[in-house]
Amino acid sequence: MRAANGVIVINTKRGKVGSLSVSYSGGLNVGQRVSYNSLEMMNSKERVAVSKEIFDRGLSANWTNNNIGYAGALNDYLFGKISATEFEAEVAKLETNNTDWFKLLYRNPVSTNHTVSFSGGSEKARYYASLNYSKNNGTAIGNDMTNYGSHIGLNMDFSSKFHVSADLSANYSETNGFGEFNPYTYASSTNRAIPGYNDDGSLFYYQNRSTTGNYAATSSMPSMSVTRQVTRTRL
Repeated sequence: MRAANGVIVINTKRGKVGSLSVSYSGGLNVGQRVSYNSLEMMNSKERVAVSKEIFDRGLSANWTNNNIGYAGALNDYLFGKISATEFEAEVAKLETNNTDWFKLLYRNPVSTNHTVSFSGGSEKARYYASLNYSKNNGTAIGNDMTNYGSHIGLNMDFSSKFHVSADLSANYSETNGFGEFNPYTYASSTNRAIPGYNDDGSLFYYQNRSTTGNYAATSSMPSMSVTRQVTRTRL
């Protein structure tokens, strides 16, 4: 590397005289997923208690979804869809759901990288080649990045005054991320009394009012809007 007048020039790795030399470098990093431990949030029982108080005091608003949670169970009971015993059983279940949205939407982030390089040659011709792979699984499930890279360098000395250098690099990267959906906002604000899945493992659905005023079945597990970006560079 040589610097002059504020300009920095970085020299690409070159082959060294000698027999074939192979080297490897790699790394692994594991992080910790976000959880409710660091957040002061209500559990299911506390959330149901708040819902009870809201309805006992007549504080419900017109934007409240009365088809889910304690409100949904109470509506079913008041309109005769379920008995008092069934209502009490449903409320007891809601109080113990304690859905861990962070566990469903997040994971321990893991990043890994591997690089293998080859070098060798004679006094007149030297070569260097490398292959690298990196994978970064973000904390939110579905947020990840994969990268593949390669480089080939060749140096040839035809005489003391005539030298030829050639370099070829290629890179392929793929990134998966979220669009409009914010997993942290969802996990930190969604009622924990609402289940993500039914007892049989299928997605839990409820009636949700759309912007047009109509009701449609909506899964409590958010749909992940994934965007994919692929870039390739070659020099």
